[in-house]
Amino acid sequence: MANFYEGTLKPLSLRIFEKYDLDNSGYITISEFAHMIEDHGLQLNPTELELAMLTIDHDGNGRISYDEFLSWKKTSSFQDLRLDDAAIQRRKTFLDIFRAYDSDNSGSISPDEFVFLFEDLRAAELVSHDQTLTFEDMDKDSDGAIEFNELVFWLEKELPKHGYIM
Repeated sequence: MANFYEGTLKPLSLRIFEKYDLDNSGYITISEFAHMIEDHGLQLNPTELELAMLTIDHDGNGRISYDEFLSWKKTSSFQDLRLDDAAIQRRKTFLDIFRAYDSDNSGSISPDEFVFLFEDLRAAELVSHDQTLTFEDMDKDSDGAIEFNELVFWLEKELPKHGYIM
């Protein structure tokens, strides 16, 4: 029997998502994600798995929603989650930076937490704008918080401008 979605066949992305949402919560957890990754031919160590999860989990809540999965799947493939050693080390460093400023462990850096990040970026001469403009530049989805992927995107864009080799 075909799966129908509002009178039509469910999109492949939704069928894949639902296959791995084992508890039918509407989210894919890290353990469900590990099964998905393995079924798509990737063997990732725990660090690589965490970094891959963060790549897709835009809001940083530790779960992948269908919208996050769909957004990622439109432009990426499972093979894109495999990072070389330098990229893994860079992402681990970025994750350490992110966690240092996400003091409430909410999965995002709030404007209050950003004050401390901005001070350190300014001390390292990595920002040329004021605090508000820098926050707005990082907050790509304009939700009032900096998620891990937004920080990564900003750092990967800005660090080379200041002589850091990526």
